[in-house]
Amino acid sequence: MEYPSGKRASFGQLSVTLLSLFRALVVWLRTHTASPPWLPAVFQRPQSACCIALGVTAGSYCLLSLFFPDFSLLSLLLFLLPPGGTLFLWGTGPALLAIVTGEITLFLCFTCLFRPEAFYQLAESTTLLLLLGGIALAQSEAERQQLAQKIQPAHTDETQTPDEDTLTMISHRLRSLLTSLSLNTQVLQESLQAPPSTRTLRLLQQRCTRSLAHISALTLTLDNLVETIRIQTGQLTYDFTECDLTELLRSLLEEQSRLHPDHHFLLSLEPECDQLPLFIDEARISLVVLNLLSNALRFAPADQPITLSLHRVETDQVHVQVHDEGPGLPGFEQERIWERFYCSEYIQAPPGFSHGLGLGLYVTRVIIEGHGGQVGVESTPGKGATFWFQLPLHAL
Repeated sequence: MEYPSGKRASFGQLSVTLLSLFRALVVWLRTHTASPPWLPAVFQRPQSACCIALGVTAGSYCLLSLFFPDFSLLSLLLFLLPPGGTLFLWGTGPALLAIVTGEITLFLCFTCLFRPEAFYQLAESTTLLLLLGGIALAQSEAERQQLAQKIQPAHTDETQTPDEDTLTMISHRLRSLLTSLSLNTQVLQESLQAPPSTRTLRLLQQRCTRSLAHISALTLTLDNLVETIRIQTGQLTYDFTECDLTELLRSLLEEQSRLHPDHHFLLSLEPECDQLPLFIDEARISLVVLNLLSNALRFAPADQPITLSLHRVETDQVHVQVHDEGPGLPGFEQERIWERFYCSEYIQAPPGFSHGLGLGLYVTRVIIEGHGGQVGVESTPGKGATFWFQLPLHAL
């Protein structure tokens, strides 16, 4: 179906106007502002690959064009998208603007330095047009089909598999580097355990603790990324061994207490849970607990406790939960937060934190279901949240 010429013209004029306005904004900021108060990386650090992205879909395919703030063309990228799939932008962080004019949608992604990921859900019926200087490259259904035929050979299972393998390899490599950095920082921290005699020593010790916390967060992110790849490629397997769940929770909570001394952690155990051996994949359950604690740390006030609880449910289930006094979740989000790449639109992360990749709770759900268990959340906006999982005592 051909779009009316008037619609094409108005759309082109709209896009040219938007691009011109943004160009003028960039020029003004560079001329009048030495250090812009918002998105400083976009205008002060062009080497950070900040850009504007404009996209076009044809059937299940998407073209993405990236621009520097000075509007020089950086690259033209190609993505394969399943119907209703996810457009994955790995670069720098997100702001999304979609302007709909009839059947045409203008897609703009302004990126900055502060978030290293962005995931945008595309509706199955969405049409995105690639614009270069306001010129629409795919204006009709026939042209979109021709574009899809040209794109199709570029994306097959053979081309996708090496990308997954490469990403896994990079993740493992980064984890090894982080482990080395962690060990070196621990040595430095231990050398400062004696009562500091100067303010400099105290600051050094605080920075060591913060560095270890950042390393732990990065490692957790990489673990979730690797697990997601395994899930999506059908390579997730479990190593079930007998493990004392109570001792595991104690160990994980002690570790988080050392990494986050500004927060207060509590462990609540029922008397019959003083020792609780069961068959689990210890590494994977550790990842689950760390994901829930990390989620609480991200949103809970520092002056309110984070409580990790363990108790039995009836005779054949064990219940683990993490409670925080953060902003809570509205009911309509309590199901969606377990989806892959979903980040809450209701809760704003505090300064110094980001929403993350939207993988932690997804990985948590898959792992617990793989153990024959269940996950859930109980929350009221403004009254905190309780994330929980249950495992069968005599499972597997």
